[in-house]
Amino acid sequence: MEKNLLFSFDDEIATRFYYDITSHKIAVYFAAYYNNGRFVEKECRLIIEKWEYAKSKLSVDSRYKNLEDHVGIISMILDMYVADKKLFLTVNTLDGQYVDLLFYNCNVKVEEIP
Repeated sequence: MEKNLLFSFDDEIATRFYYDITSHKIAVYFAAYYNNGRFVEKECRLIIEKWEYAKSKLSVDSRYKNLEDHVGIISMILDMYVADKKLFLTVNTLDGQYVDLLFYNCNVKVEEIP
């Protein structure tokens, strides 16, 4: 996970959300996405999986806590980047919370849904 992310979900509202606490997997589904700055109007899923550890915090807080403390149904991804083997996301949840998520040494990919 040492590369810059070439995909994003600017202004896209999530259509589905999946979280498997046991196998360390999150999938967020969208109707479209951006691939290297190009808009792709095709259903897809963002998959984050196999992390060594994950943390979360409300965006207004300064200290990360356990992922489960603030994980909720993601409605939008507002920011997403990689630094030092960490994937950082700022998301808006269905209940109106702004949450920062951190995944260490994870696999992240986008899959188009046929």
